[in-house]
Amino acid sequence: NTTIANLQTFNSSDDGAEFFGGEFNARNFAIIGAQDDSLDVDTGANINLDNMVVVQRGAAGDSAIELDSPNQRTPAFTPATAFPLTRLQVNNFTFVHNSTATAASNGAVIRARGSAQLSLTNGVINRRDGDASFCFRFDENATLNALIGFNSVVCDGGTDRRVRTTSSSE
Repeated sequence: NTTIANLQTFNSSDDGAEFFGGEFNARNFAIIGAQDDSLDVDTGANINLDNMVVVQRGAAGDSAIELDSPNQRTPAFTPATAFPLTRLQVNNFTFVHNSTATAASNGAVIRARGSAQLSLTNGVINRRDGDASFCFRFDENATLNALIGFNSVVCDGGTDRRVRTTSSSE
């Protein structure tokens, strides 16, 4: 297991940080100004983050977190057969989602799919254009069912658009 402390990415022209497979622990992690997703976790990665700040780039950024497993989509793919499963745990965080590019983005601060497991604890999420997006987007029921949990998390994402789920055949 790799552990890194005191890490910052700044104004990345793609994702702020990407973890595909393997295990990774980080504390005191800042991602500022990513042009795409701030954090992209995929393909069976097992990631634990503690003390994290994300400030998404305005006018261009996508999600603060994109979580998926597996990376490859095939006609036979279903969330129930996704392997290896991805797991992300984030403790003590602040996400500021400044992007105004809702037409080009997936319309969510945090997007999860492919039965990926997600745990968020002690966090604040702020969406600049709260009525035009969701705090959370779960693309399949299997992903929603794989949710580990949210504890002490608040999100300003609009008055009636907190969570989006997309039903699909599984």
